[in-house]
Amino acid sequence: MALASPDEDGRRPRVAIFFHPHGDHFGIFVRRRYTGRHTVTIQGERMGLSVRRLDSQMDNYQALRDAGTNGANFDLDTNDVIGHLQDWDEKYGIRLEEVKQDSVLVTFKTLPDDVAALAADIYEFCPDTVDQHFGCFAELVEMAEETGEDAPPHVLALIDGVDLGDDDYGVELLRRSLAKNKSVALWWD
Repeated sequence: MALASPDEDGRRPRVAIFFHPHGDHFGIFVRRRYTGRHTVTIQGERMGLSVRRLDSQMDNYQALRDAGTNGANFDLDTNDVIGHLQDWDEKYGIRLEEVKQDSVLVTFKTLPDDVAALAADIYEFCPDTVDQHFGCFAELVEMAEETGEDAPPHVLALIDGVDLGDDDYGVELLRRSLAKNKSVALWWD
């Protein structure tokens, strides 16, 4: 089923619809040919829509530039963030999603044999990933126990066999999450 009439050259736009794995985001990609090759991305979130035009002159990091993605509280400007992500892209291949001023979701196409080294690199580059997330799971489990509730099953699976008393348990949880999901949410606040 065509969603639009053919272009002047008789070609129909290519359309792909995707859903975010967590179910709260969706996107539609439409590729049309005008005077050049353009991609229009419509990315929906629970609270509104944003539209972004990417053309052949733009690179994969333009969304970061447009959003001004930075880790200013860690002395990282947009170019620093882009440089680190480009390094990962060369080594592992990455996809960027949910780009905002202080955050980005990174999905790795491949992981290194030493996922622990990548987890350590992520922690050095973006400490909040551990300090405000994976490194807080002990408190999450403790709060659940105090209220008589169970921690979510995915959390229990992730922490199984990990010593939550170890000061570095957050980096180990990040490593396990990377090995399972091949993605990480980075944020600097």
